[in-house]
Amino acid sequence: MPTGTAAAAERALRSVDASVELHLLDSLLRALTVRLADQDGEGALPDLIAARLGEPGVMLYLSEPAAPIAPFTADGAITADGASATWWCPADTDQLPGEERLREVDPPYPGLLALGNGDDDSLVLVDLEGIGALHLTGGRRHEVLRMAAITLALSPLGGQIELAVAGGETAPGLAALDPQRVRPHAGLADAVAALTTHHTEQLATLAGCADGLSRARLDSDVEELPPLVLVADLESCPDPDRVKDGWALLDHSPSSALATLTSSADEPAEEDVWTVDTDAEHVTVPGTELRCSLSGCTDTEYADVLALVQTADLPLQPDPASDPALAQQVPAEPAAAPAPSVPGPESDASPGTESTDGDSRGKDTETETPSSAPDLTKASDTHQTPPGRTVPAARAHARVSVRLPEPEPAEGPDAGPVVRVLGPVALTGAHGQIQSNRETVALELAAWLVLHPGATSHQIDEVLAPNGRVTRDTRNSRIRELRKWLGAHEDGGLYLPLLTSQSDRRFRLEHVACDWTDFQQLVADHSEDPSDRPERLREALDLVRGRPFSGVPARRYSWSEDLAQEMITAVVHAADELADLRLRESDGRGALWAATRGLQVAREAEQLWRQRFRAHALLGEDRELEAAIRSMESMLLDLGGYSMEAETSDTLQLLQMAKR
Repeated sequence: MPTGTAAAAERALRSVDASVELHLLDSLLRALTVRLADQDGEGALPDLIAARLGEPGVMLYLSEPAAPIAPFTADGAITADGASATWWCPADTDQLPGEERLREVDPPYPGLLALGNGDDDSLVLVDLEGIGALHLTGGRRHEVLRMAAITLALSPLGGQIELAVAGGETAPGLAALDPQRVRPHAGLADAVAALTTHHTEQLATLAGCADGLSRARLDSDVEELPPLVLVADLESCPDPDRVKDGWALLDHSPSSALATLTSSADEPAEEDVWTVDTDAEHVTVPGTELRCSLSGCTDTEYADVLALVQTADLPLQPDPASDPALAQQVPAEPAAAPAPSVPGPESDASPGTESTDGDSRGKDTETETPSSAPDLTKASDTHQTPPGRTVPAARAHARVSVRLPEPEPAEGPDAGPVVRVLGPVALTGAHGQIQSNRETVALELAAWLVLHPGATSHQIDEVLAPNGRVTRDTRNSRIRELRKWLGAHEDGGLYLPLLTSQSDRRFRLEHVACDWTDFQQLVADHSEDPSDRPERLREALDLVRGRPFSGVPARRYSWSEDLAQEMITAVVHAADELADLRLRESDGRGALWAATRGLQVAREAEQLWRQRFRAHALLGEDRELEAAIRSMESMLLDLGGYSMEAETSDTLQLLQMAKR
């Protein structure tokens, strides 16, 4: 529990908690978006300047008069055609669509910033995307800047908003509130570079979208377009002059979802920057008559808020985008550090445990998910199984998965990500980052996409929540998390390209390797040059680290069952073939390696036991041969007490006769 000043800060934050009102605003704005989206491509979001949120309801302030859209009605001056620059909606409106329908649209104004309180004690918010550049001067500039940064980091209105915080003194420790939203940068040069990349990516998304953001955010075929806000105290931040490059991006046409929030003692010369004197008693929002007193927090209060993140016993605000079906399907994962009861970001993580290292998934403490024995009838063998003989089904029981040596990582500065499914599922070589409590679902999504290129939104939903329902909010969040984890290659291209860059509007990974694909290419028959066949089989088996898809959480990867059987059969076939080739070359050690490799994936494959017996006999390892026979008999007992196949019995008799 927090103590001292942190406890006092928590009580203060609880007393001014506006989360209920902010979630009401979120619902009203989404309702507006739903009705515009239903206009068959004719609608466009009105340009918003500010919003006033109070107990009676919500007032929107637009840059230009427009005909109101339900649940809002015109307020104030109304033109002859019924348009108005101010729209009103009471808090008790009955014109809201169902919650599920609201979650099918993206947050329409994710850049809304709670700036302070109005004359009537209402909450005044400004749209940073509409404002563009907000610069703070005056003695309270640091207090207001940090309060604004906290508000944006925890805003339930922001969706996938990101903050590029430049310099170590601007808002130290802010990333603790939400590492997904807050990305610290050493200086303005790095932060402006991130702003430029974001701008370029969004222009690619907006290509072909008429009316830019205002129309694209209504298009169900366009992924969420979150803003990136540059936050910087220019006096303490390295490379302060680079802020001009950031401001220049705001004037670019077509525009993207960008904004800057800066502070310094001096007022900038740029006319398009809204400069706010934090020492003023009231501030008037440009283009409106709306006044507010600025909210701020002292250094002590700021430190207390961060302390609350580490010690508060309250979870983040409930995520309206989370689905009950999804909550049932996704395994328990640890939530990010808990935050105080202030407006919180959307988060659908559930408590639990999750490794931050994809390669350590399932080690030591996890057991394989029991499954039926694979169909190995396609696996090659020198002798055929007698007709009518069936491979006994493996009894469901827990067993420790054998962890094979890891292949050497690919070399080179841009080796690229690799999805590995021939063993514990893992993603290596990713160029970005992801929170540990988001890794499980992102990893499954990566595995599915690399094995099923060209996925539809419906197929993505089935992966995220089999037989459940996934909202657009949730789907976009998961896709964006995976895209950020994979990152981009050296030429700037994304490993998970934006949907608008694909002519068929389907999701696919690009330049992402998969060990299963590599395995298939290596074992493919190249009869024109059989001399390198053993080496290619050896290289393929080197990729195998255990039973395919082993160590996955319960209720996940249900789509992988048939694939896993196909992979097991292929591994057994390759191991059997390589062992046979090595035995023909009198290479007992090589044959033993191949057979053992295959048995670590499918210990029920008796053809591999036979190859192992032959290898031990060739090497003269009588003691090891006897131990191997006992191991196979123990395996058969585990499978239900079956006797060995006639082919295996014949092989042992031949080996005994050869010894005599």
